[in-house]
Amino acid sequence: MNRILLSTLLLFCISNIILAQVDEKLREDIRKTGYLHNSPLPLDYSKSFETFGLEKKVGQTILFSDMESLTGWSHEGIGGLALSKERSISGEHSLRLSAPTTYPQFLDWGLGFGTSMASLEVNGANWEKYNRIRLYIYPTCEGDRSIYLNLYIENDGKTKVPDKYGREGFHEINLINGQWNEVFVEMTELPRDKVTNLKFAIEVFGKELTMGDSLIFDIDAVSLETVENPEVVSGWMPAKNRIIHSTTGYRVESIKSAIVRVENHTGGFQLVDNKSNKVVYEGKITSKNTPIGDFETIDFSDFKDEGQYLLRVGEVTTKPFYINKNIWDDSAWRVLNFIFCERCGYPVPGKHGACHADLNGTFKLFVN
Repeated sequence: MNRILLSTLLLFCISNIILAQVDEKLREDIRKTGYLHNSPLPLDYSKSFETFGLEKKVGQTILFSDMESLTGWSHEGIGGLALSKERSISGEHSLRLSAPTTYPQFLDWGLGFGTSMASLEVNGANWEKYNRIRLYIYPTCEGDRSIYLNLYIENDGKTKVPDKYGREGFHEINLINGQWNEVFVEMTELPRDKVTNLKFAIEVFGKELTMGDSLIFDIDAVSLETVENPEVVSGWMPAKNRIIHSTTGYRVESIKSAIVRVENHTGGFQLVDNKSNKVVYEGKITSKNTPIGDFETIDFSDFKDEGQYLLRVGEVTTKPFYINKNIWDDSAWRVLNFIFCERCGYPVPGKHGACHADLNGTFKLFVN
């Protein structure tokens, strides 16, 4: 009887939590995952920084490498490097970097099994007029569910990259298997007055039961670009023509504020209903001096109607956000989803198998 009562109470609590969801699509996604018991939440790539970044206006651009020749390229480590005619973006060839997923010699090496690295000698070129590198990568990694390729940029100018501690100049690029991925890395603050090497690397960490015998990455059409409004790396000042707000949203009774950096605005802002597109609130932009800088801010704390809205300053608008008394319930579920995906020793569908089952510890007790 107690067990039935407990189960009923638990079901009632879960139902109330689900009914409190603000984002209706998230609510439906949670149901489809079995309340995060059967699978992780799906990724919405339309909201990713990568999708947003590719929409930026490009000024200067140069095709740095079309991968039609191996001249200047070298390889080190396990695996191999070659030109491939199987697929290409800019011509007849792409650069193919490969590595084995496992072989007998790995068994005594520990966790890291090795690196397959392709390196292009750049000969001290000055890249300072460019702030982004863009390229295409096609992974062919049978059965692999967590796919990435590392990119390295080395600089030998006024500021060395990497520094003596091995920091800066590298980026891990997450990829979708079996298709061309258009990827980019903004390098706004990266020292690049004397670039010496551009490198790509496959890090090999072993083979899941679902995986094939090799990891293959075709790389093509590496370009250097200058984009408008690059991201700000250091400090708290937003990038140009940006309104920084709570992307999760705001509770009804909470302070509702945002930071504005919009050129040539008229001194006011609007809160717009996302469904009707009607202006529901207007206010003034104010200047604030703080210990971390001088900012232009807006405040709409006295607006308390629940709904989905966006902020507008001049021609700049934000993505839609919610005002709702249960606004943080959405975040709680997303954090729980992250914890579910990080489970170790447990197969997470679409992410990884029961990992680290081959790692064991031995405990010895010494008695005097």
